[in-house]
Amino acid sequence: MKRIVVRILLLILALAALLGVTALAATTITAGSTKTVNITTGGQEVEFTFTPAATAGYSFYSDGTYDTYCTLYDASGNVIETNDDGGEERNFLIKRKFTANERYTFKARMYSSSATGSFSVKLERYNGLVSATAVKSSFDVRPNRTATLEVNAVCTSGSLTYAWYGTTNSSSSGSDSYTLISGATGSRYTTPALKRSERYYCRVTDENGISIDVSFWVSIDNDFETEILGSGTLYVDLYDTAELEVWANCYTGSLHYQWYVSTYDATSKKWSGDTLLSGKTSKSISITVTTNSSYRCDVSDDYGASRSRYFSVHVDNRFSTVAVSRETQTVALNSAADLIVSASCQHGSLHYEWKVKDVNWDTVEGISSSTNVLHIPKVQGYLYITCEIYDDYGNSESYYFDVYVDNALTAKAKGNTSFTVTPEGTLKLAVEASCAKGALTYKWCQVEEEEYDEGYWDYWEMEETTTPSYTVPQDYLYTGKYLCIVCDQYGDEAWVFFTVFVDSGLTAKASGSTTVSVTSGGSVTLKVTASVDYGEIDYYWNYGGGSDPSITLHDVTSNRHVICDVWDEYGNSIVVPFNVKVSTYPTLPLNEWVSIYTDDPYLCSFKPTKTGYYMLDNRNGGAEVTLYDSSWNEVDHSYYDPLVSRLTANKQYYFDLLCTEDTETEVLLVELFQDDEARHINLKVGQTVMLPQMLDLADYSEYMCLISEDESVVSVYEGRLTAEKTGTATVWLVDELIMSKYEISVYSASAGLTLPAALETVEANAFSGDKATHFVTLYPSVKSVTSGAFANTDLKQLAIYGAGTQLNANALSGSTPTILCPFNSAAVDWAKSKGYDDIVFIYDWRYDPYY
Repeated sequence: MKRIVVRILLLILALAALLGVTALAATTITAGSTKTVNITTGGQEVEFTFTPAATAGYSFYSDGTYDTYCTLYDASGNVIETNDDGGEERNFLIKRKFTANERYTFKARMYSSSATGSFSVKLERYNGLVSATAVKSSFDVRPNRTATLEVNAVCTSGSLTYAWYGTTNSSSSGSDSYTLISGATGSRYTTPALKRSERYYCRVTDENGISIDVSFWVSIDNDFETEILGSGTLYVDLYDTAELEVWANCYTGSLHYQWYVSTYDATSKKWSGDTLLSGKTSKSISITVTTNSSYRCDVSDDYGASRSRYFSVHVDNRFSTVAVSRETQTVALNSAADLIVSASCQHGSLHYEWKVKDVNWDTVEGISSSTNVLHIPKVQGYLYITCEIYDDYGNSESYYFDVYVDNALTAKAKGNTSFTVTPEGTLKLAVEASCAKGALTYKWCQVEEEEYDEGYWDYWEMEETTTPSYTVPQDYLYTGKYLCIVCDQYGDEAWVFFTVFVDSGLTAKASGSTTVSVTSGGSVTLKVTASVDYGEIDYYWNYGGGSDPSITLHDVTSNRHVICDVWDEYGNSIVVPFNVKVSTYPTLPLNEWVSIYTDDPYLCSFKPTKTGYYMLDNRNGGAEVTLYDSSWNEVDHSYYDPLVSRLTANKQYYFDLLCTEDTETEVLLVELFQDDEARHINLKVGQTVMLPQMLDLADYSEYMCLISEDESVVSVYEGRLTAEKTGTATVWLVDELIMSKYEISVYSASAGLTLPAALETVEANAFSGDKATHFVTLYPSVKSVTSGAFANTDLKQLAIYGAGTQLNANALSGSTPTILCPFNSAAVDWAKSKGYDDIVFIYDWRYDPYY
């Protein structure tokens, strides 16, 4: 009760602060009227008020070519609804029931905070179905349990009908087919006891025949899981036996196993399709290995869950290979070449498959071998050769060879390799090249990018010539690298690079000082003076995306390093930097939403009057936050999640806020209330757990996180908590505006007693009087714990790893340990029935809301 009262009071205070915003003057709009919205400056909103005389349905929408956005408020300034693209094209549409004599406000704007222009808005009467949504659309239930599905539908006039449909057998196309559920005609439907996961939908229809389908998914949660025992890849001697086994577990019911095999055929060098192994229906199989094979075990429970586990079994044939010849060779024109590999194996034969391709990547006929040697009687050009070696059982290895003709090809620049030329000048590039035989060709290229990997360049070919010189057309003049690729007729080539500077006479500098001071929230204009003798000038500013020689920054709230990149038409650029410094920073208020905008960092100050934990929240994870102390040392940082940090009274702090949304977001600074009524949890070193509250994170509208005051004893990361070493530590659970306190005691990893792995029942007085048994671990094999099993035992922790382990109501006989168990286990139901608070869940990534 204490936590609930405090939570309500704090939320009321925060809401009251938000309601203090004064509304701007607005235009009255009535049903059937059309108004024109003129947006003259980026981010501007135009307001319309509407007070209906009677309760009825109305639609308010925009009509135009712009991407528009609208927010609807009630008379107190609370947001009722927002809409972006609900209408035609990119227009907004708000359609709902409005209450008589209530005052409503529409705020219409462009979606983009920088866009300007005009569009029309219209308010019209609407009768019929407005919306239909699921109260909750997705459910996880235990086998043989029910789920209650409910639709929330809004209709402006007339009655609604409801028809419920459920899945039948899936169609051959793999999509679900549905059948009408007889008698289900209300807005709520309770399923029968389910034995498999099902999909449902409810069709809501108004008197005009307009329908909306609302979908639901009910999943059976049987804690079904399976893994490979041992290795999934095995190397086994020929004709020896291999053991394949999977492990599986579920909350209730039976498990089923079916095995399949796919084998390798050495003759066709192909794998067979998966073949059912008849009679193999247990969790393990024994196989005699005769060739490389792939095995699949399909594991399923009684309720439709299934998973496949795969094994790869190889014949350990002592298969060994090596390339004897060098993988890159150069030989004289028309001379012979031999390529040699070596291989060995224990059983069966070895096979060699050679493939030869020329410089054009065409297959060369007439050169082949089925042995470990490939003889090429006459090399007449570049050859690319592959050799695949394989045995009778599917083991293989491949080698790759390059064979070049030694044609004594050489090439170098004739004269200079660096040039300076004006855009109207002449650029002539020349090389000197020679080879032993045949003609040469020259590819003249312009390099587009620097070397991205050793020996590799991106370039485009300007022209291919048979002469060693080339005059670059003026249209191709550009500052950068040029390349001549000299090619002989046998596939060899040599590269010659040139460096060219096209002097356009470009100059650029700042007009005035490059360091500019501005008060927070003020504006500043930056300007560049530039000139060029040839062509045009382009300006690129890193703020605002401007393309003019000057730019004005508005509402400057943080220091900025502004750059103007000045370019000519020939690939030359000059960077002109500016430093914009804010002389004063605005104070970030408590309990008041503050807007921040994309590409516009907001720097603000805060000096707390009380020491404690504070949270900087943000709408929809739309802000990156960095916290600094008075000396500008980074204290904390958060991206996406709200930032929670302990601040000291009367010390100066600074927040650097950056919007990560498309246009804008809002942030809210609040002081958190610390509830010092602690819960006590006992753990062993190495245990990783989740607090039960963390599992509800998906259902919370606010933020939830963990904070550890001693990370060396207990570390926290997102939704999980890990005991690192023996000792004690305080952990805080931040839930909305409340901080709940947990005192964690960590004991040695060897503390306590682990029961035998095969034990199924823990009898009464199993540990009677054994004061040393502070920690007890029950494996999944334990089916039941009888009354008085831990009588007179000072338990600190009872770890229950089985989802189906049943505990008698008096199993603990007065002892109050920490209960460590799986989520959705029988132990959880037992603890809840006992009103037991000291419970934590064994960490399972499937239930981690942050995963």
